[in-house]
Amino acid sequence: MRSARVGVWDWDIVTNHLRWSDEMLRLYAMEASEFNNTFECFMPRVLPEDLAEVQRSIEQAIATRADDFEGVHRIVLPDGKIRWIEGRGRVISDANGNPVRMLGTAQDATNRRSAEERLRLFTAHANDFVYDTAVDGTHANPTIVAGSFERTTGMTPEQAAARGGWSALIHPDDRASIVSARDAELALGNSVLHEYRITDAAGNIKWLRDRVVPVLDERGKLVRTVGGVTDITEQRALEERLRQAQRMEALARLAASVAHDFNNLLTVLSADFFFLREPSTTPQMLEQSYNEIEATLERAARLTSSLLAFGRKLVGPLSVIDLGEALLRAQPMLINGAGPKVRVNFNVKDLGIRVAADPSDIQLVLLNLVLNARDAMPEGGAVLIETAAVELNESATLLPSGLTAGRYASLMVKDTGQGVPLEAANQIFEPFFTTKGHGGTGLGLPTCLGIVQGYGGALFLTESSAKGSTFQILLPLSQKGTTPATVPSASVTTDAKERVLLVEDDEIVRSVTVRGLQLGGYHVTSVACAEEALALGEGLLQIDLLLTDVQLPGASGLDLALKLRASFPSLPVLVVSGHVEDPRQQAELSEGKYSFLPKPYTIKELLARLRDVIKGSSSI
Repeated sequence: MRSARVGVWDWDIVTNHLRWSDEMLRLYAMEASEFNNTFECFMPRVLPEDLAEVQRSIEQAIATRADDFEGVHRIVLPDGKIRWIEGRGRVISDANGNPVRMLGTAQDATNRRSAEERLRLFTAHANDFVYDTAVDGTHANPTIVAGSFERTTGMTPEQAAARGGWSALIHPDDRASIVSARDAELALGNSVLHEYRITDAAGNIKWLRDRVVPVLDERGKLVRTVGGVTDITEQRALEERLRQAQRMEALARLAASVAHDFNNLLTVLSADFFFLREPSTTPQMLEQSYNEIEATLERAARLTSSLLAFGRKLVGPLSVIDLGEALLRAQPMLINGAGPKVRVNFNVKDLGIRVAADPSDIQLVLLNLVLNARDAMPEGGAVLIETAAVELNESATLLPSGLTAGRYASLMVKDTGQGVPLEAANQIFEPFFTTKGHGGTGLGLPTCLGIVQGYGGALFLTESSAKGSTFQILLPLSQKGTTPATVPSASVTTDAKERVLLVEDDEIVRSVTVRGLQLGGYHVTSVACAEEALALGEGLLQIDLLLTDVQLPGASGLDLALKLRASFPSLPVLVVSGHVEDPRQQAELSEGKYSFLPKPYTIKELLARLRDVIKGSSSI
């Protein structure tokens, strides 16, 4: 027992005679001369905070004639150090069942308790937890969990299992893709690293990074999975704030060139309106002015639309976009960003390339690369932006890290600038590293890399020399189709008879919209705010459709639509806006409760969308 560092004690309850082994004396740091063989002799060593519990547990053991009892308490050594003592014992009774003796063992548990305390602190403060799951066909119920599981999810593993298992906690928008991809890879014996969202017990959305490793039996069958999870919610929030800051920085750099472009547009419009009012203008000149005004307005609309999409923060599920169309829409902004000395060329090699991405993110990445190219060509030059579908195979020597073999959408940005210095090529994607001295933040390329990797893609420098640099973006192809846009008819129909309630606070916009609606045959009631609309009272009974801007003084257009829908559930609603900043309003629009038409729009587009809304309502 001495070799095992275990002390033995034997207490005669009737005579109060206590016997200790030598190891017991060592544990309590007592000399044999100090020990008087009574139960009370070791009590002064017990930490005062634990004394009552020690006495209570002994009394309970005697009262219940415990055949096996255990307990842990702390003692104070003569040098002031605290030692944890773990004891175990039993009560022995006489023939009449009366307790007469207690005997047991004790050992030093200080090191183990210290390790447990460290683990407790880790569990309480870490953003990580590990798990070991026995595969039962669903990977649903972790059998062993250590770390911050409860702090991350707000529930115990047992409570999570009661809700349907771990998969049930995954956000609905992520669940199908995450579970199917994980199970497929694990079945092949491959480890999986993925990031996804969960909904915790309080309903909060959290981002997690989960690495799962399969455990196979001797026949290669998956029997268990082990893994580690890190809460990256704060990291994701920081990345999003960095991305927004990068957007704002890029927008600031665009401001001068955009102002130049708008000044040109205003110059054309001013001149053409002069010709329209000038009595001596010939019919041929009038026709030319009409065409120039229409083309100029379309150009301004594309530029404004691309700027708003680039600067705003979009929410909701990702849409599937045509990469060629996205590039076409981004052209005005990219050309302006490049400046007058740089020629930007576009080449769409393959048509119908579809990816699941936010178009504003694609624009941000391209704009950053174009701005970097411009800075690398102070005397001017050329940039080529090219889209294509490419095939990557396992034998490719330059298969990007993190990508598997397959077909990808490729975006190539090539310039004729100075090239990236050889010594900097391996650092350009590191945050805050810049080759521009005090003129750069070092955030552009890291932000671009984070965006592309967030979509499961890769961004890398494929070529750099004194003749220029080439960056390539690879994104997974999507098999889903894009949503076709509504194409307005060539002429305006004037046979509509419906009564429209128009809510628009801008007086000029309200005026031209009323005239456009009347041209289409609609009967129009127009007001400037939601309060004026609600004040119509019984007049609302005559309304066949609500056309409202989102941003209004007082209550928003969405609030008005909600109130009217409460009274008139089948009321068709068309919402318009140039920019929606409020996340709550963005979420409502993304849910598809109301039809939406972005500003700026033409009268043809407005009338075409109104017919779609009315037809859609009548078919329900």
